[in-house]
Amino acid sequence: MDHVKADKKGNFSFETSSANNSKAIYYVSTDKTLKKKSSSDTFNVKKIKSKVKVVLPVNSQTQAEESSSNDSEKTTEIDTSKFEGMNYEEYLRNPKQYQKKLVTLTGTVFQYDDESRFLLVSFNGDPSQLVYIDIAKSVNTDQRFLDDDTVTVYGSFKGVDSYTTVEGRDNYVPVVYAVKIDNQGQ
Repeated sequence: MDHVKADKKGNFSFETSSANNSKAIYYVSTDKTLKKKSSSDTFNVKKIKSKVKVVLPVNSQTQAEESSSNDSEKTTEIDTSKFEGMNYEEYLRNPKQYQKKLVTLTGTVFQYDDESRFLLVSFNGDPSQLVYIDIAKSVNTDQRFLDDDTVTVYGSFKGVDSYTTVEGRDNYVPVVYAVKIDNQGQ
């Protein structure tokens, strides 16, 4: 799991991604009988109480490879109809109201970092409205993003963060954790 957060009430959230861009299934549980188990132990999932099944879908290229090698197991594609368009100013002004909301946006690549797996995208092509895109490990980035590529991003709104411009001032931008990116090129 990449990031785990818990509040004082015991509510928790986490971000994770599948290994090698393949479908992954995780079970998260509060079953106290599992407390003394080690990560190398074998579990019968049907006997675990209070569990939540988390299925991470694969990207379309990996999905096609898996379905051609194993037709008996069906994989799921991300349902893009569940993602809503993002209102840049509203999300920037009221970030807590939209926390974890599934959003989609189209913009122009302003900056891309292979190492950190992030994009800085100008929202609707407007360079004064930048969005920081944190790319999930499950997103296939074999094809590099180039400046001025048009991309459509599907992800979860994480809030607002700041970065320092070359002039030395802080700039605040919405942050989206991307689970799918369609690159239309230039």
